[in-house]
Formats: sequence, structure tokens, C-alpha cells
Amino acid sequence: MTKHLRQRLDDAVSSASKADPALAAYMLAQFGTLPFETAASLAAKVEVSKPTVGRFCRAIGYAGFKDLKKNLRNDMGDRPWLIDDRQHDLRSRTRAGEDQLTCGLELEMAALVAVYRAACTPEWDVEARMNTVARLYGVFTSHVDNSLSPRTDPAQTKTDPKA
Repeated sequence: MTKHLRQRLDDAVSSASKADPALAAYMLAQFGTLPFETAASLAAKVEVSKPTVGRFCRAIGYAGFKDLKKNLRNDMGDRPWLIDDRQHDLRSRTRAGEDQLTCGLELEMAALVAVYRAACTPEWDVEARMNTVARLYGVFTSHVDNSLSPRTDPAQTKTDPKA
């Protein structure tokens, strides 16, 4: 295919039909979320029929919406989809009531983002160095969790009766 999807959508914005410019404009505005759309979800958001989405895809040179998404992978390349983009998409889907599981997934993703942000702090670096030194010398202590501290057996502890 000679043209990338964005170019095809730009061309379709000036189409004479009513549905084509609406679909093209929506897809351009929501380009990052297209991999997670279905023909039905796209049709509902743009307020057109599912067959209209198929006709639009064929009009811009694809066999259908699945073919468009397959080629979208080539247009987007191998770059990772940013986690903030994922969170934005999940939030919008949750607000729209599309997916009940996104609420839990959104919380998990937020926790992962918090851990990665914490890992970039100077405090994290200090803790990591302290843990490395502790492992080297066989010292297992933590100022956060005393359950990691070595325990002494009271039966083996000698007490001085004079004390």
C-alpha cells in the first residue's frame, strides 16, 4: 500500500458523503486507540452503522476494518503504546460503561506507574544500594519490615547473672 493510514484519513475528511468525514475525523482524533476498537464500537461512537464502517474502510483501500487495523500496526511501528495513553483509553471506556474489567486493570496500571516513578527517585537508589550491601555481608535487616531481621533463639542467649 502506497499511502499510510493517516494520509488516507486526511484525504477522506474532504469526502462528499456524510459518514466518511465523520469516521475519518474521529479516527484521526483517536488514532492511538484504534487498535482497541471494533467496527461495532467505532460505529457506535461515530453514530453510523457497522456496515458503513466496512464501506468506509473499503473506500480508503482496505478490505475491511480488520485489514485497516492490521495495516495500522505497520503505520504505528514497533514503538510501545505509552502507558498514559492506555490509562486515558481505559478511563474513557469505563466512563462510557463499555468494559467492567477496566476499573481493576486501571488500578493495577496506576500502581505499576507509581512503582516505576518511585524507582526513579534518589530514595529508591539509596534503598537498592543498602539492600545490595546487606546481601553481600549477610545482613538481612530492613527499616520497613522487622520480620526480615535475623532473630536470636532465647535458649541460646547467655545471660549474665551478675547483670
